[in-house]
Amino acid sequence: MADVAAEAGVAPATVYRHFSGRSDLLDAVLASTALRVSGSLEQLVLEAASLGEILTEGLVQIVDLLENDPLVSAMFSGDDRLVAGATVTGSAQIRQIAAGAADDVITARPDLATELRVGLPIEHAVDHLIAVGLSLVLTESPLTADPAAQRRYVQTFVLPALLETRPPLPEQS
Repeated sequence: MADVAAEAGVAPATVYRHFSGRSDLLDAVLASTALRVSGSLEQLVLEAASLGEILTEGLVQIVDLLENDPLVSAMFSGDDRLVAGATVTGSAQIRQIAAGAADDVITARPDLATELRVGLPIEHAVDHLIAVGLSLVLTESPLTADPAAQRRYVQTFVLPALLETRPPLPEQS
């Protein structure tokens, strides 16, 4: 918190007036990023041919944004990555933003609602997508830097859990 205050050019008491502690500050930064991410997906929602395409490309875009945003990527690196991950999974604000984005997708494209697995509450789908996105960001693997591998992963393992009709397995490149 002292580093944040110094960087902002304010007294630590000023930072504590707005944020109760480190996790509250992290939550605010990540919620701000979640709002930016949900806004960046609007064009994809309008142009996509299917819910599977929105989910696949949306996750790839989110991972790219998180990996390339200097502030967020710093939060998800080194020893702090587990703290940032725990902040995301425990954040009611981030879940609310993600659920709002899901509702926006269905409102903008009601035709896509029938593609979601019957009986699957949208909140559970949102929780699953948050967990998958977080794992793609937190895990140092070949998926981290390869959007094509991320797409294959999402199409192979994520979409079958969320969609009524199982999509065909993607071709290997």
